[in-house]
Amino acid sequence: MRFNSSIKMLTLSIVASTIFVGCGSSDSPAVISTQTGTFVDSAVAGLNYTCASDSSTGVTNIAGEFTCLTGSNVEFRVGNYVLGSCTIEAIVTPYSLYPNDSAAAVNVAQLLQTIDSDNDPLNGISVPDSFSALDAVTTAPTDTLFDTDISAVAGVLVTEQEAEGHLHTTLDLPTVTDGFTTEWMEGQTLYLVILDTQDDDNDGSTTDWMLNAEKYENGQMLVDFSADGAFEETGVPYEIIDGVFKFTEPDGDWETATITAVDTTKITINRSVSWNALDSTEYLFYTKAALEEYISANLPSVENGFTQDYLNGRTLYRVILEDGGNPIWHTPFDFSDNNKVDFADKVVNSETYDQTITGYYGGEGIFVVRDGKLLEYVHDYGMPYDGINIYTVESVDSDKIVTSMLPGLSSLDTPYETYFYFNHPLANGFTEDWIEGKILYDVILDEDDDDNDGSTTDLLLIAVKFENGILLVDLFNNGVFESTDETYEIIDGALKNNYSDGEWETAAITALNNTKITVTWSNSWGDPDETGYYFYTASDAQAYMDTL
Repeated sequence: MRFNSSIKMLTLSIVASTIFVGCGSSDSPAVISTQTGTFVDSAVAGLNYTCASDSSTGVTNIAGEFTCLTGSNVEFRVGNYVLGSCTIEAIVTPYSLYPNDSAAAVNVAQLLQTIDSDNDPLNGISVPDSFSALDAVTTAPTDTLFDTDISAVAGVLVTEQEAEGHLHTTLDLPTVTDGFTTEWMEGQTLYLVILDTQDDDNDGSTTDWMLNAEKYENGQMLVDFSADGAFEETGVPYEIIDGVFKFTEPDGDWETATITAVDTTKITINRSVSWNALDSTEYLFYTKAALEEYISANLPSVENGFTQDYLNGRTLYRVILEDGGNPIWHTPFDFSDNNKVDFADKVVNSETYDQTITGYYGGEGIFVVRDGKLLEYVHDYGMPYDGINIYTVESVDSDKIVTSMLPGLSSLDTPYETYFYFNHPLANGFTEDWIEGKILYDVILDEDDDDNDGSTTDLLLIAVKFENGILLVDLFNNGVFESTDETYEIIDGALKNNYSDGEWETAAITALNNTKITVTWSNSWGDPDETGYYFYTASDAQAYMDTL
């Protein structure tokens, strides 16, 4: 991470003091070490602080400095209003107080910049003497009503954009509002972790995690596959378009990165690629050490199991192998809806907790990470939460996490082998391997009265089976499939249905979720393209038809 010159100067203020305490000449002195750090938005003077290790108190000086015993936790306040706390560091920022909540960190910056005694944070921030306006306020920086409640007492707050902009300028960080800039990016080195499917680090493994460093220089991206300082030219240029980072490969494929959050260790990005319809959340770290710490603590492994940080906001795709190795429940499983996935350490039952996530087998459940295991509390078909599916990480390879799942709604004691894939098998379109033998469900307009009910304007739920290049259809969804005059083939990821009269239709995937495949239908007879759906289960298709 590159600090600007003013922050470099602040690091010179770090002081380590040693105090010897003894009761006589023969005593071995006890060593008490103290550390001086600096609170920075600009340097913030006038903050009250308390050191937890010895309950000592103080006020930050004009340089923003404070002193506690080495390793102590420190609480910071304006008057008696608590901003937050953290372990003492050389440089403490609002992000130090809330490392996992960038909105709360920006709220702290808003408050400090608003109450600055001369309203000019560029020359430093100073809390007014005897400031007490917020002493009776109980709204914390993490609360959604922070802006409303604080402004009612402290006056109109500096905007989030202004506060974030000033804080990030001080720390030499990009902002969510402005995104990446060429000025910030040029000369920057960022670190990320990837699955080494090509054995780029030459360690003989194609299933391990690899530290990767990227350097951005003169409009080009350089890569160091082992993050050991040996960068290689890639010939791949990068560009910044409206705050979005983009690089384009020689073959025309491209990737983009859009900033969604920033803190003092990493940038969180939304990554999009030209060859895959599924975006992903990834992290770019400022230092190799920060990345190594993240890998050790967060990435799934046999040793660590699942972690909250890894799953939160992520999309994985679950396939369970039933006894005998037959794959079941093929639909994707999405952890990305943070409003429906809970990682809190709670006792879960139908009476006390009703946050749910819809499961693709018809029921509902929620998820909890505990001791490295993923616990799925199943609320199936109206039954209470009396079933817990327990997933244990057995191995991690280049495309999936392999787990054993002990089913909670079953009398079986033998775990199912369960895969959580990093990417959906249809991410690049239909494939012959995936479609062969599949049964998908469609809702059509029954223009030919195929159900013999006398109506040609009603809807019909049909099952379609793909077998040996031939389309089989069950018009009544009763398990009886009939052969048709249609054949199918996969061309560049699109499903093409060929008719005996020479006409054809194609279905190109445009979206995926845990109930259906969304496609765009095109045809040879000139009708406009239209959106259609292939559902994984008859019940999902029926639920959709009931809404029409």
